[in-house]
Amino acid sequence: MSSKDSTTSKRGEKLSVYAGEPLALVLVGHDENRSGRINTVCDRYLAVVAAHYPKMSEDEWMATCDALNGAWLRDDASIRFVWAEIADCAGLGEKWGIDQPALAERLRAMPLAEKVALIEVVERFWSRCDLDSHEALKLAGASIEA
Repeated sequence: MSSKDSTTSKRGEKLSVYAGEPLALVLVGHDENRSGRINTVCDRYLAVVAAHYPKMSEDEWMATCDALNGAWLRDDASIRFVWAEIADCAGLGEKWGIDQPALAERLRAMPLAEKVALIEVVERFWSRCDLDSHEALKLAGASIEA
């Protein structure tokens, strides 16, 4: 893969993957077509994410990406409490011109699927940090409201 393509895999590329507990559970009973099962689960995940992108202003997205830069976003607790990262980030509201407590509360009230979609956007955004912020948000799938 070229450095430009470093965040995506080529279609049909054979990969070596460690099957941790979540993947092992998904593969139970699918020994005959593990690749097909993994691709089906990923297709479903991407469909759920695409259907649940939260709508936020560009400044709210930037504040969220800023606050979550380097945050551990890999387990259930980090997903459920993503709002606390926003609430606890000193000066975030002033830096981005947003109502920080309102954004934190909005994230706190989000259904799980929206929180997962939000985290997906943040991770995609940071994988494209070499781009203009607006372009990186757009490519990450951020739903930007006017």
